[in-house]
Amino acid sequence: MIFDILNNPEKIENDLQQILLDLHEHGPINQENLEKLALYKYFASDIFKKYESDLMYLLGLFYKTEKSDSLLSFAYSLFKDEIYKQTNNYFTPVQNSIYSEIENNINYSFSAPTSTGKSFLFRELLKKYKNDVVIVVPSRALIAEYIAVLRNTFKEDKSILILSFVENINILKTSRRIFVLTPERLPELYKNKYSFKVDLFLFDEAQIADDKIRGINFANIVKQSEKKYPDAKKVFAHPFIENPDVQLEKLNLQGSSHSFNQMTVGKIFIQEKQKGYYLFNPYDENSHLLRNQYFFDTDIIEKLLREHKTILFYVSKASIVSKRILSDFKKYITLCEEVNNPEALEIIEKIQNYIDAKDERNSFLVYMLKKGIVIHHGSIPLDIRFLLEKFTNLGFAKICFSTSTLLQGVNMPFDALFIDNFRFYGNNDEKNLGLKNLIGRAGRTTNSYNNFEYGFIVVRNSKTLSERLKQKSMVESTSVIENNDPQMDDYYSETKDAVKENTIDAEYNEPETRLKRITSSEIQRIVERLISILFEKEIMREYGSFSEKERGEVRLLFRHIYEKYINRQLLTGEIDIFNTALIILLWRMQGNSFKKILNLRYALIAHGSEIRNIIKLFDNGQISREEEQRFLEGIAIEYTPIPQTLPNKSLQRKGPSSFGWATAYSFDYDSLVYDTYDYLDKVVEFSLINPFTIVFQKYFEETGNIKAERMISYLKYGSIDKTKIYLQKYGFSYDQIDLLGDSVISADENHIIFDENKIKNVKDPITMELVSRYI
Repeated sequence: MIFDILNNPEKIENDLQQILLDLHEHGPINQENLEKLALYKYFASDIFKKYESDLMYLLGLFYKTEKSDSLLSFAYSLFKDEIYKQTNNYFTPVQNSIYSEIENNINYSFSAPTSTGKSFLFRELLKKYKNDVVIVVPSRALIAEYIAVLRNTFKEDKSILILSFVENINILKTSRRIFVLTPERLPELYKNKYSFKVDLFLFDEAQIADDKIRGINFANIVKQSEKKYPDAKKVFAHPFIENPDVQLEKLNLQGSSHSFNQMTVGKIFIQEKQKGYYLFNPYDENSHLLRNQYFFDTDIIEKLLREHKTILFYVSKASIVSKRILSDFKKYITLCEEVNNPEALEIIEKIQNYIDAKDERNSFLVYMLKKGIVIHHGSIPLDIRFLLEKFTNLGFAKICFSTSTLLQGVNMPFDALFIDNFRFYGNNDEKNLGLKNLIGRAGRTTNSYNNFEYGFIVVRNSKTLSERLKQKSMVESTSVIENNDPQMDDYYSETKDAVKENTIDAEYNEPETRLKRITSSEIQRIVERLISILFEKEIMREYGSFSEKERGEVRLLFRHIYEKYINRQLLTGEIDIFNTALIILLWRMQGNSFKKILNLRYALIAHGSEIRNIIKLFDNGQISREEEQRFLEGIAIEYTPIPQTLPNKSLQRKGPSSFGWATAYSFDYDSLVYDTYDYLDKVVEFSLINPFTIVFQKYFEETGNIKAERMISYLKYGSIDKTKIYLQKYGFSYDQIDLLGDSVISADENHIIFDENKIKNVKDPITMELVSRYI
């Protein structure tokens, strides 16, 4: 057993020699070897150092090697030189194999661990293509990360246009495009076949194909890409799965596949117990038993924090929102001192301004960030997540409390991982995959020469960890299109059948049966009535100007359209969510930024003006603290259903409120931020925008009514101002457009023209970084 020799230098040296021999014969596929290497480097660094240079060669980390000084390293350096000669890069053998397979196959599916360096490989791969490339990722969070990385990669070549949606813009200055899209946005590409020449489709985190709902759309977009761009290469990348070949089989694609098990980053596993801390080997039988563990007299989390290292705590969203993490991890939080770095403070200020967290709106997220503690979960707005990831990658974060949002490839590595719970979503394979992805976040891969890297994994339940790590992760052998699910909503079944029967309308990416329903004469009459209420002359009215009767009628008319779209009436719980989302949609259609929508919701739900008046009375000495508290406790927060994607036939009854039984005194402002973002992301963007846009588009095609065309612009861009619309197409957010002010002379499909003097007055670096792409 490995722990028996930690205090025996001679045995450590012998074992290191055996590990190096095994690496030479089989490669770095034995995870126990990597665990041993991490332990030996930690406990016997002097002995380990003698072998570290050769180890880099044996692990294939050629970019971390210096001049060879042994026969072994010299032999491997020849291999290193040959790879460089072929690729002009110091790729690892795995990276080189993937690169070669992509070069030699029209379709390629592979899986590889998180430490493989896929991101670097993909960036280098993108440099060689002369025409357009499409990267498909499962989440908007990954879009933001890809966009940031690619803009940095191609910062010297402004002729490469990098976009998160399909548009043919910046024509005069663009040589080729890189689109980074979710599966839901990809169909827009197929409407513009003659505008683009696509060389490569890269489907990252392609295991989304197994998702019961989104997997239907995934199968459809791959099918369409094969039909529209048969000569384009299609690459499917997965983490940790054993059967990537199945991805090609169930999509009826011919090609090559590989499952790579090579690992390059070590892990040290520690169990936290009441009696202290114990090392354990998760790959040993009965590793959870005390007799098979090794007493470790150090709280490694505390030690690493004192050494200015970074720690990831995997926790539940409930423990974050309830602030239970403050008590559960008080010991570690108290070790985090206030942040004073100017760049870090600037990022914090941007976040605070973005959500308008001021006065009585105390933000727990901002409070923690000021201590160098990041909170990261799926309900945090995308722009804030981008800033949080920047904050972390710049080294300002000491601790990150995160839920499963870090599992899908978001690049935020840490020195140690503390797993507080083992709750992962999906079936058994998906749960195992989630855990392995999470563990991959521990241990930084750097460019430091002759340096073997490792991370610490701390758990309270070593048995569960061990059992899951030993299990293999597989993707389903049959496509979701072929599976029969009696619990599936009829809306999704209709889509699935249309994909199967090839009756998806190419222009609208919808089943032909659905399009027929929502273009009936009945729907046309509803559209006419909506236009008559929503418009005053040629401009959309402000929602605040609607009478109560008009608001009720607008809700019913939009709901009737949506019910026709899904071919059934909404259930009680669905109606509550729909009505809440519709108000947010109408606000957004009026061009309101996220901050403004927050303010509108705060006034509506939390009775913001009443709260401010009571606080003002206390500040002026007109009421006591006790009276202030009593008055605030008397203001109840309005009921708001928890946002969920529609349609959802499980929502038969009125659901719980997003804010519980909160009063103005106990109301948590961050919960409003998270709830508003979830409504925009899960309901407005994912569920409502598309059907309403299609209905008004069809009506416009039929009648030529200019107000219907304007409704489409309001729905998609929150504006009918052509300059503002084009700025959004170029990637500027509502908030950034406000910052640009009158510094934009014009914007169209050809280019943006900025006022050279006025643009210098825009001080926001993120906005100016994007501006620089178009100057």
